[in-house]
Amino acid sequence: MLLFLNLGGGEIIIIMLFVLMFFGADKIPELARGLGRGMREFKDAANEIQREIENGSRDVKKQISLDQDYDEVVEKVKKDVADNAIETPTIKSIETPKEEVKPIIVGGVTIAAPNESVAR
Repeated sequence: MLLFLNLGGGEIIIIMLFVLMFFGADKIPELARGLGRGMREFKDAANEIQREIENGSRDVKKQISLDQDYDEVVEKVKKDVADNAIETPTIKSIETPKEEVKPIIVGGVTIAAPNESVAR
């Protein structure tokens, strides 16, 4: 059984007889040429669409590759900076000697004295 668009052999013969009677034997070659031309244009359009899709996907793949390369470079630079960074010394607790605060007397008034209240 011949299947073409879910048509059997008998159905295709009936359609061909209908075309022969409706258009006549003289018009069948022109119809076949027109049908062939139309199929070729359809195929060319389908190929063009496929090419555009492939080009678009190629551009996307290229962009993804560039993004991955960029991320790899950033990570490498971060690692290099971290590896080559000069370690800064940590400052340990620095104890300064506690100095005595000497009372300052201005005009008979004590301005600052250790652990004493201000006297007048």
